[in-house]
Amino acid sequence: MIDINELRRLAQAALIGPDGVSLNWLKLLQDFQKEANPAAITEILDRLERAEKERDKLKELNSALCTKS
Repeated sequence: MIDINELRRLAQAALIGPDGVSLNWLKLLQDFQKEANPAAITEILDRLERAEKERDKLKELNSALCTKS
């Protein structure tokens, strides 16, 4: 199972530092690459797909409830 918070932290740290300057980007990129492996990306995409399907179902339910009033 992936740690989304760690993946996000690494991605954000690799992009920009607190002073607006890229930090030790090579080290951060290597760390990010270890975390963002194909299995992790596949899991993220699976989670996204499930979330989008759930969102769509909730939208349909909400629409149906609103039209019954």
